[in-house]
Amino acid sequence: MSNLYYVTASTGETVKLEDSWVATDGALDIRGSNVDVDLGYRDIESWSRPAYSKTLDVVFTDKDKADELVEAIDADYESKTPGTFYGGGWSQRGYLVTQDPKKISPSTLTLSVRCVFLDGVWRKPRLIHLFPNSGDMDGTKRYHYAYPYKYASEYGARIITVQTKRPVSFLMCIFGSVQNPSVRIGNNTYSVRVTVPSGGYLLLDSRDASATLVTKDGIRTDVYRECVRGKGEGSGTYAWEKIPSGVSFARWDDTFGFDLTLFEERSAPPFGSGL
Repeated sequence: MSNLYYVTASTGETVKLEDSWVATDGALDIRGSNVDVDLGYRDIESWSRPAYSKTLDVVFTDKDKADELVEAIDADYESKTPGTFYGGGWSQRGYLVTQDPKKISPSTLTLSVRCVFLDGVWRKPRLIHLFPNSGDMDGTKRYHYAYPYKYASEYGARIITVQTKRPVSFLMCIFGSVQNPSVRIGNNTYSVRVTVPSGGYLLLDSRDASATLVTKDGIRTDVYRECVRGKGEGSGTYAWEKIPSGVSFARWDDTFGFDLTLFEERSAPPFGSGL
């Protein structure tokens, strides 16, 4: 696993777990997935992807870097706030919780590090900009007169493509000013009954079913109760419905713009061009 590192929540420090001064031998132990299943009669009654822990042997050629890792473990323990593991564009919340010295020599130090992964999945974000008046449903520019050709939009996409075989979580950031913003993607409408002031924005996060209004002065307000939730997932008006697999069109009244971050998910990091 190349470019594996951990960012602490308490200090923002980056702890590299694979670099010129450390090695993890492919980090095979953390490449596996973890699923809890309850078996029934010739079937699985339920399954889930809970938090899990893995042990990683890290070989340091710079012992000062090993000390930095120990300090990071202590800092996050005090704050009780998870950091984030990164590698190859994929990430997952978690902790470095313990370290156990295994071997030391004049040139190297081997630590067995316990890594706790909280999300149960690895995520890779992809940001899409959708600006107001950015074109028709094909992403082409609008003109007041008939032209024999279409011209590519220079403002942003209106077609959303999810390449994974299952729906993905999202973070939608709607920019003010706009009253009662509503966006339709695929067969679902995302609506919030609030006024987003000029210079402010609205965050709609399907990962934790949250909605936060932020003013230009940085004042944050929980507006969960103002979200249209319909009858829950699949109802067609659920504010945190995952973005479906395949190609979807984004439709709205063009009076505001928004950013859409898609979070592709995998139970385990890829063995190929990923981590």
